[in-house]
Amino acid sequence: MITRTSEHIKVEGHRGTWYVIAEARFELTPDVNGKPVTIPARCFLLEHEAYGDEAPCLIVDENGALLLEDVYNGFADLEEAGWTWLDKEEGE
Repeated sequence: MITRTSEHIKVEGHRGTWYVIAEARFELTPDVNGKPVTIPARCFLLEHEAYGDEAPCLIVDENGALLLEDVYNGFADLEEAGWTWLDKEEGE
C-alpha cells in the first residue's frame, strides 16, 4: 500500500524507483454495461528517484496500479483524462 511518505516504489513497466510528491482523491465514472459506475481512488503523483523532474511523472493509486504515465502537469493531467478531482484544495 502506498502512502504520502512512500519511497522506493516500483511501478510495473517503468524502470527504477519512484517516490510520492503529492496525494489527492479522484473519481472516474465510466459507463459499464450502459450504466455509470463511480470508481473512487486515492491517487499519488510519483517522481523518479534518480531523474527527478528531468523525467515525466506517474500517477498511481494506493495499490500501486498505474493510472497515468507521461505526466507533465501533475494532477491536472489526470483531470484532463476524465477524472474528477474531489479534494482540489489539498492536492494543489
